[in-house]
Amino acid sequence: MPFPFVLPTTSAANLSNICGIIGLDGIAQESSTRRVLVRKALKQHRRLPADAQINNLSAVRDVIEAYLPCIGTIYLQSISSTTDTSIPLNAEWRCTLTYSSLLTSPRASISTIRDELAFTLHTLAYLLCLQARYQLISLSQSSKRSQEWKETMTRAMRLLLDAQSIFSYVSKLSIAKTELENITPLDITPNISSALASICLAEATILAVQSDDPYAIALTELQDENSREWMIAAPSIPKVRAHLFARLCIAGAEHASLAEGLLTSMTSTSNNRRIGGLLSRNDDDGSRDMLPKGKVIEHLLKYANHLQRTARAKAARFLGVDAEIGDRRGEGISWLRGARNELGVEGGSSVERKTKKFINVMKGDRANKEVGQNDPGIDAGRTEEGLIVNWLEEKWNKINQTVSYSKMYVSPTIEIRTARSMFKPSPHSMIY
Repeated sequence: MPFPFVLPTTSAANLSNICGIIGLDGIAQESSTRRVLVRKALKQHRRLPADAQINNLSAVRDVIEAYLPCIGTIYLQSISSTTDTSIPLNAEWRCTLTYSSLLTSPRASISTIRDELAFTLHTLAYLLCLQARYQLISLSQSSKRSQEWKETMTRAMRLLLDAQSIFSYVSKLSIAKTELENITPLDITPNISSALASICLAEATILAVQSDDPYAIALTELQDENSREWMIAAPSIPKVRAHLFARLCIAGAEHASLAEGLLTSMTSTSNNRRIGGLLSRNDDDGSRDMLPKGKVIEHLLKYANHLQRTARAKAARFLGVDAEIGDRRGEGISWLRGARNELGVEGGSSVERKTKKFINVMKGDRANKEVGQNDPGIDAGRTEEGLIVNWLEEKWNKINQTVSYSKMYVSPTIEIRTARSMFKPSPHSMIY
């Protein structure tokens, strides 16, 4: 499930002066008008209730896509122009990846066309991820694989790949030598953009595997209280291409690991940087208008960690499925235990797990009070994968103890063959 990004808002900005300097008087008025529409659309979207925001994403996307050709042309002309374009833009954007809430996130001042283009492209990529997210949420309770279900999964994958292409492009936008890196807003630094591109690529890879994963559908069907399929027959689980799926999952885990490393490096340094004109806690002037140590960056870092663990657990599960199909049920159970170790979830019978969950609810588990913790898929599918692993382990253990015994091994370390990438990252190219 894609990460629930928050769309930023922006202040007013006049592009006419910069267009006049670089010789683009013909699009000055149109650029300023379309940016006003972008500002208005983002502000209105922010004020809508959560349910209405879902239906409003397409409208905001159309407005941003109409503005991109203008700001893209201005950016290309500014980097190729021999005229001095040092006039400041004097615009502001909210850094939604720096704070946990849009209402408390500070506005970051930007003064270059490069930063304006980067924020606009990031906003478009957030929109694509959110559209993919809401499409997948609509399928989360479905236990039937209709043609419409497959088409929705394909559209979600394409949206994630488009977002990956945008993030990758932003990470390669050239920063002028006159721009000091320590005044670039944290949200649009090359490392953050590269990390977000890797996360989107990992999500698309795992989603491709999930679209052909029969065990997730079988578990959903078993958990559906209104389903009566079990009265007729047990859930049919076709044979899967276990080794191929395992290699694809390892590729997704590698992308997520790369994103986690980039986010970790930015989180550890964000407390000692000047971000968009706002001073950090370590500045000498004692300013109180300061950013914390990247709370949402740490939240996103946790998501990247969960995404990596989930991908590796899926790989272990598929290797366990391959062993079980080959009548090596003990080895399959060992792989499932390895998957459970990757996820960090508890085993035991379903009764024991329900008892532990009830105790945690009665204690008022503080983890559920974190920002966004109750959003669907905020743990990158870790909970769902844990349910599948526990279900299969309980089922195979019963067979292994009552029907035919197969020797179990120590939980193997998940060092699986070479990874296999399903999608080739989009090359650096103009997308407007």
